[in-house]
Amino acid sequence: MLKLKKKMYIAISCLLWICSMCANPMFTEAQDRTEVLRDIDEFMDRSMKANNISAASLAIASNDEVFYAKGYGTFADGQSVTGDTPFPIASLSKSFTALAVLQLVENGQIDLDAAYASYFPELSPQDPRVREITVRHLLNQTSGLNDKINPDMRRTDY
Repeated sequence: MLKLKKKMYIAISCLLWICSMCANPMFTEAQDRTEVLRDIDEFMDRSMKANNISAASLAIASNDEVFYAKGYGTFADGQSVTGDTPFPIASLSKSFTALAVLQLVENGQIDLDAAYASYFPELSPQDPRVREITVRHLLNQTSGLNDKINPDMRRTDY
Protein backbone atom coordinates (compact mmCIF):
# COMPACT_ATOMS: atom_id res chain seq x y z
CA MET A 1 0.00 0.00 0.00
CA LEU A 2 2.89 2.33 0.83
CA LYS A 3 4.45 1.72 -2.59
CA LEU A 4 1.14 2.55 -4.31
CA LYS A 5 0.85 5.80 -2.34
CA LYS A 6 4.43 6.68 -3.21
CA LYS A 7 3.81 5.99 -6.91
CA MET A 8 0.64 8.07 -6.88
CA TYR A 9 2.51 10.88 -5.11
CA ILE A 10 5.19 10.80 -7.80
CA ALA A 11 2.61 10.76 -10.59
CA ILE A 12 0.76 13.72 -9.08
CA SER A 13 4.07 15.52 -8.50
CA CYS A 14 5.01 15.02 -12.14
CA LEU A 15 1.66 16.36 -13.25
CA LEU A 16 1.99 19.40 -10.99
CA TRP A 17 5.54 20.01 -12.22
CA ILE A 18 4.39 19.91 -15.82
CA CYS A 19 1.46 22.22 -15.06
CA SER A 20 3.80 24.66 -13.31
CA MET A 21 6.17 24.54 -16.26
CA CYS A 22 3.34 25.37 -18.63
CA ALA A 23 2.36 28.33 -16.43
CA ASN A 24 5.96 29.49 -16.22
CA PRO A 25 6.70 32.58 -18.35
CA MET A 26 9.76 30.89 -19.88
CA PHE A 27 7.36 28.73 -21.85
CA THR A 28 5.76 31.79 -23.40
CA GLU A 29 8.95 32.13 -25.41
CA ALA A 30 9.16 29.87 -28.40
CA GLN A 31 11.03 26.73 -27.42
CA ASP A 32 12.09 23.95 -29.68
CA ARG A 33 9.68 21.03 -29.23
CA THR A 34 12.64 18.65 -29.15
CA GLU A 35 14.10 20.56 -26.18
CA VAL A 36 10.83 20.44 -24.27
CA LEU A 37 10.40 16.71 -24.88
CA ARG A 38 14.02 16.07 -23.87
CA ASP A 39 13.47 18.02 -20.64
CA ILE A 40 10.34 16.01 -19.87
CA ASP A 41 12.13 12.72 -20.54
CA GLU A 42 15.08 13.73 -18.36
CA PHE A 43 12.77 14.76 -15.54
CA MET A 44 10.86 11.48 -15.73
CA ASP A 45 14.08 9.44 -15.80
CA ARG A 46 15.50 11.30 -12.76
CA SER A 47 12.26 11.07 -10.82
CA MET A 48 11.78 7.38 -11.53
CA LYS A 49 15.35 6.56 -10.46
CA ALA A 50 15.17 8.71 -7.34
CA ASN A 51 11.88 7.09 -6.28
CA ASN A 52 12.62 3.56 -7.42
CA ILE A 53 9.74 3.50 -9.90
CA SER A 54 10.14 0.87 -12.60
CA ALA A 55 7.20 1.80 -14.84
CA ALA A 56 5.25 4.98 -15.54
CA SER A 57 3.21 6.57 -18.28
CA LEU A 58 2.73 10.26 -18.92
CA ALA A 59 0.29 12.11 -21.13
CA ILE A 60 -0.04 15.86 -21.57
CA ALA A 61 -3.18 17.16 -23.23
CA SER A 62 -4.76 20.50 -23.90
CA ASN A 63 -8.46 20.44 -24.69
CA ASP A 64 -8.85 17.55 -27.14
CA GLU A 65 -5.26 17.54 -28.36
CA VAL A 66 -2.65 15.21 -26.89
CA PHE A 67 0.65 17.08 -26.89
CA TYR A 68 2.72 14.23 -25.53
CA ALA A 69 2.19 10.60 -24.54
CA LYS A 70 5.02 8.28 -23.61
CA GLY A 71 5.72 5.28 -21.43
CA TYR A 72 8.83 4.78 -19.35
CA GLY A 73 10.40 1.58 -18.05
CA THR A 74 9.02 -1.93 -17.87
CA PHE A 75 6.67 -3.95 -15.71
CA ALA A 76 7.97 -6.79 -13.52
CA ASP A 77 7.13 -9.26 -16.30
CA GLY A 78 9.40 -7.38 -18.71
CA GLN A 79 6.58 -5.76 -20.71
CA SER A 80 7.58 -2.30 -21.93
CA VAL A 81 5.39 0.63 -21.02
CA THR A 82 4.13 2.83 -23.85
CA GLY A 83 2.06 6.00 -23.97
CA ASP A 84 -0.99 3.77 -24.54
CA THR A 85 -0.36 1.31 -21.70
CA PRO A 86 -3.37 1.25 -19.35
CA PHE A 87 -2.70 1.58 -15.63
CA PRO A 88 -5.23 0.91 -12.87
CA ILE A 89 -5.98 4.26 -11.27
CA ALA A 90 -7.28 2.78 -8.03
CA SER A 91 -8.06 5.40 -5.40
CA LEU A 92 -6.79 8.31 -7.46
CA SER A 93 -10.25 8.70 -8.99
CA LYS A 94 -11.77 9.33 -5.55
CA SER A 95 -10.31 12.84 -5.41
CA PHE A 96 -11.62 13.77 -8.84
CA THR A 97 -15.05 12.32 -8.05
CA ALA A 98 -15.19 14.18 -4.73
CA LEU A 99 -14.27 17.45 -6.46
CA ALA A 100 -17.03 17.00 -9.04
CA VAL A 101 -19.61 16.08 -6.38
CA LEU A 102 -18.66 19.05 -4.20
CA GLN A 103 -19.00 21.37 -7.19
CA LEU A 104 -22.52 20.01 -7.67
CA VAL A 105 -23.18 20.56 -3.94
CA GLU A 106 -21.93 24.14 -4.26
CA ASN A 107 -24.34 24.67 -7.19
CA GLY A 108 -27.24 23.29 -5.14
CA GLN A 109 -27.65 20.23 -7.36
CA ILE A 110 -26.72 17.64 -4.74
CA ASP A 111 -27.38 17.51 -0.99
CA LEU A 112 -24.54 15.87 0.96
CA ASP A 113 -26.93 14.53 3.58
CA ALA A 114 -29.48 13.10 1.15
CA ALA A 115 -29.55 9.36 0.63
CA TYR A 116 -27.51 8.67 -2.46
CA ALA A 117 -30.25 6.27 -3.59
CA SER A 118 -32.58 9.28 -3.96
CA TYR A 119 -30.50 10.24 -7.01
CA PHE A 120 -31.00 6.76 -8.48
CA PRO A 121 -34.72 5.97 -8.31
CA GLU A 122 -34.24 2.81 -10.38
CA LEU A 123 -31.97 1.38 -7.67
CA SER A 124 -33.50 -1.64 -5.98
CA PRO A 125 -30.96 -2.92 -3.46
CA GLN A 126 -31.41 -6.28 -1.79
CA ASP A 127 -30.18 -4.87 1.50
CA PRO A 128 -32.51 -2.06 2.74
CA ARG A 129 -29.63 -0.45 4.67
CA VAL A 130 -28.27 0.75 1.32
CA ARG A 131 -31.09 3.31 1.19
CA GLU A 132 -29.67 4.94 4.36
CA ILE A 133 -26.24 5.65 2.84
CA THR A 134 -25.81 9.37 2.16
CA VAL A 135 -23.66 11.16 -0.37
CA ARG A 136 -21.53 12.34 2.57
CA HIS A 137 -21.01 8.71 3.66
CA LEU A 138 -19.70 7.87 0.22
CA LEU A 139 -17.35 10.86 0.07
CA ASN A 140 -16.04 10.15 3.59
CA GLN A 141 -15.80 6.43 2.82
CA THR A 142 -17.99 5.65 5.81
CA SER A 143 -20.83 3.93 3.97
CA GLY A 144 -20.06 0.49 5.37
CA LEU A 145 -19.58 -0.93 1.89
CA ASN A 146 -16.49 -3.07 1.44
CA ASP A 147 -14.58 -4.69 -1.40
CA LYS A 148 -16.38 -8.00 -0.88
CA ILE A 149 -19.66 -6.49 -2.10
CA ASN A 150 -18.40 -6.06 -5.66
CA PRO A 151 -16.03 -8.82 -6.81
CA ASP A 152 -14.69 -6.58 -9.61
CA MET A 153 -13.08 -4.38 -6.97
CA ARG A 154 -10.77 -7.25 -6.06
CA ARG A 155 -9.58 -7.97 -9.61
CA THR A 156 -5.86 -8.21 -10.10
CA ASP A 157 -5.84 -9.09 -13.82
CA TYR A 158 -5.51 -5.57 -15.18
